[in-house]
Amino acid sequence: MRVPTVHLNGTSARELREQLALAVEAIIRAQEKLMQAMPHGRDYYVQDSDAINEAQAEMRARDAKLEEVKQELVLMHQAVADQERERRR
Repeated sequence: MRVPTVHLNGTSARELREQLALAVEAIIRAQEKLMQAMPHGRDYYVQDSDAINEAQAEMRARDAKLEEVKQELVLMHQAVADQERERRR
């Protein structure tokens, strides 16, 4: 995974960290909303006996994708913070 390089002609480390933190917060909110939309059996029982299980598994898979992106952004945030600390030494 490529992470931005903190340098004098680029975006400041502070701004990069803020942008990444806001993106992580947005994903957390999206995950919360996604879980609020978790399929309920009353909306699937007329299809077949396994429809609710499949629908819930699909929703959990969507959440896992968001979690993967969130973790990448957290790692990027950490890498920028590490660069910032190194530059201060």
